[in-house]
Amino acid sequence: NIELRKANLLHIDQLPEEWRNYDIIISNGMLEYIPNLEGTRALQNVKSLLKEDGVLIIFATKQNILTKFFIEWWWKARTFKSDEFNITLQRAGFNKIKIINFGAWSNMLLIESRNNKL
Repeated sequence: NIELRKANLLHIDQLPEEWRNYDIIISNGMLEYIPNLEGTRALQNVKSLLKEDGVLIIFATKQNILTKFFIEWWWKARTFKSDEFNITLQRAGFNKIKIINFGAWSNMLLIESRNNKL
């Protein structure tokens, strides 16, 4: 049973009350449009929507020469380095983080984080 939902992760207080306890949340191309200083808060909000041991999967644009032009200059969005995600996810309270880099010229990072209690 899969249900697609759209949400503003900076304003989760505006989400319906039943939008809680998800087993998995998938984010594709969302963090690129959230301001730098709001990334941790957005991920903390996502974490609050997950069940304990729920999984957050993020597809994000990796920083390289191609994405610098198309994503940052053309679309005015952000790109990421793997270490940025580690720090931001840890600050948001995720403690099991797995980052898959699809190669030097790939444009995507796959980040899997579990909402485990320490």
